[in-house]
Amino acid sequence: MLFRHRLFIAFALGIAIGFVNFYLQFNFHIPSDFSIPLCGANRLIADLNPYSCPTNGVASYPLTTIIALIPISGLPVEIASAIIMGISTGLLAYALNRPQEPWRLLAFLSVPFVYSVQISQWAPLFLAAVYLEWLYPIVLIKPQLGLSISIMNFTPRRFFLVLALGLISLLIQPDWILRWWQQSSGYDGFIPLLSIPGLILLLAIIRWRTKPAQWLFLLSLTPQRGWYDQLMLWTIPSNQQQMMLLTACSWLMWLPIIIFGPHIFRGYSNLWLTISLFYPALGIVLADKEPSQIEQPAKVK
Repeated sequence: MLFRHRLFIAFALGIAIGFVNFYLQFNFHIPSDFSIPLCGANRLIADLNPYSCPTNGVASYPLTTIIALIPISGLPVEIASAIIMGISTGLLAYALNRPQEPWRLLAFLSVPFVYSVQISQWAPLFLAAVYLEWLYPIVLIKPQLGLSISIMNFTPRRFFLVLALGLISLLIQPDWILRWWQQSSGYDGFIPLLSIPGLILLLAIIRWRTKPAQWLFLLSLTPQRGWYDQLMLWTIPSNQQQMMLLTACSWLMWLPIIIFGPHIFRGYSNLWLTISLFYPALGIVLADKEPSQIEQPAKVK
C-alpha cells in the first residue's frame, strides 16, 4: 500500500508540474534551460554540428546532455520542457516520500524548486538522484551540479558506467569537449566557499563524520547559479523542523526581490544567497549530533 501511495503522489505531482511548466512556457515565453541542448539534439540527429546552435552568450551543455535529449528531439521546446520537468518532479516526489520521512516533500515548497519549475531547470532531477542511486549517470548531464553526487554516491561500478557513457560521447564527436568549452565562457556561476562570506562554511568540517556535513562541504565547492541549483541543499535536513526552517529561509531570501524587484541586490545576489541559504544549512549541520554522540539503546544483559 505504501508503494502504491508513493507512486500515486509521484504521478500526480509530476503531471501537475508538467502542465504548470507548459503553461508558463507557452503563455509567457520564459527562456528554458533545455532549449539549447534540445537544439543540439535536433542537429545531431540531422548529422549537423550540435554546437552550431545560437546561445546568445549563454553557456552551452556537454554532448552527454544533448544525447540524453535525443528521445524528445523534434518536439517544441515548451512540450519538451514540460516532459522533463514532469518526469523530474515525479522522480523527486517518489524519492523524497520515503517511509517515515514524508516531511521531505516540503522541498516542493522551497524557492529553488518553484524557480526551477518557472524557468525549466535540472535541479529537481539532481536532488532525486541523491536518493535514487540508479540515476547516478545523470551527473554527466550537468557535471558541475553532479559533482557532489558523483563523490557521495560513488561506487566503482557506477564510475565505470559513467566513464563508458563518456567514451561513447567521444566516439560520436571526438572534439565535443573543446567545442563545449569554447561555448562555456559565458558561465556566470559562483562557488559559495570562495565567495566573500563563504569561508565560514568550513565550519562544517567540525561535523565531518555526518552525511549532512559532507553534503554541505561538497555543495559549497560546487560551481552553481542562483536561485535554483541550491535545491540540492534540501538533502541536508534530517527532520521535519530542519526542513521547515530551510524552506522558510528560502522565502526570506526571496522576500527582497518580491518587494523591491530583481535588481535590489545589484551584483550582491551571490553574497545574499550564501548568507540566507548556506548559513542556515550550516546551522543545521552544526546542530546535528555526530554518530558517536547519538545515544545507543542499552544492551540487554
